[in-house]
Amino acid sequence: AGGGGGSASLPSSFGGGSWSGVVNLRTSGSMSSFIVDSFFGMVKDASVTRETLANVIPQKLSRDIPKLIDEILTRHVPLQRATWLIKVLVRINLVGHGSSSSSSSSSVAGAA
Repeated sequence: AGGGGGSASLPSSFGGGSWSGVVNLRTSGSMSSFIVDSFFGMVKDASVTRETLANVIPQKLSRDIPKLIDEILTRHVPLQRATWLIKVLVRINLVGHGSSSSSSSSSVAGAA
């Protein structure tokens, strides 16, 4: 059972570079909301690279894809960024749920 703790390379379509996983911060509810708000502000900012975004995804979002989609719609995230974010988080969830480490790296690196 593989965890998401390793490092993998993101393909250029996902921003390229090194990816270390989802940010795991233990915070109070209001701090957690602040982190999610800040993250979505970054997602909507076209000057923030996808590589940067991939390194700061709040864990709260990574496990609940329906909640993520609701947040994307509520916050009016641009379609290209929204699609990229959903793809990344689906891949993270696939990697973190029972894949071996070799297939984990290839599934993240092979994403289009």
